Amino acid sequence: MRFPIRPHHLAALALAGVLAACEHKIPDWPEDGYTTLSTPVAHPVMFAPQASSLSATERTRLVEFVRGAGLAPGSSVTVAAGGPQAAARQEAVAAVLRGAGRYSISLVDDPSASDTVQVAAAGQQVLWPKRCMNPDGSLPEDLPLGCASDLNLAQQVERKSDLFRGRQMGPAFANPSVRAAERYLQLDGDDRTAAGSDVHGDRSQAGMVLPPSTGTGPDATTSISGGTTP
Repeated sequence: MRFPIRPHHLAALALAGVLAACEHKIPDWPEDGYTTLSTPVAHPVMFAPQASSLSATERTRLVEFVRGAGLAPGSSVTVAAGGPQAAARQEAVAAVLRGAGRYSISLVDDPSASDTVQVAAAGQQVLWPKRCMNPDGSLPEDLPLGCASDLNLAQQVERKSDLFRGRQMGPAFANPSVRAAERYLQLDGDDRTAAGSDVHGDRSQAGMVLPPSTGTGPDATTSISGGTTP
């Protein structure tokens, strides 16, 4: 048995659809702009059992790690060690770090460490679009809308500071030349010759756009500085 659909039935169905759509919250549009991020880097320093001094190989590896990480002067470096030789090993590692650069070194006690000292630091800072971040500041698994375009812009921009604060644009250099060319093209043949000899300002402006006449044949053009007409 079929029941006819009344107009008020259609209205109720439409209202129910609108209410259901209102319950769906549209996600917030990502914030525009850029920030700086740094990827944490870590390096294990190996010690011989019961030893408190670094071997030549471990010393070289530690220096290469610090230089390869691109740490800026004043960067914070954490040295975590444990066991009875922790203090001596931390001092040995800190001495190498002081010789490699001026860093802010923090000594941390790590009871789980045995013969390995963990050196951790914040890596080199990079520009990162805020559009490519979650609202809580974490990195998303998939690139949000507009993220790839902002990443490409950060790679192509001439001055990285322009991403944070733009420069003032100067006047358009082509504007006076275009106005002079338009005025010149609107004149008749005789008026062009007169305009080229009457007003020095107009002659100089048009001369920047239209070259002087060359040649004596039928295709010769009018000279801006008072030449002959075709």
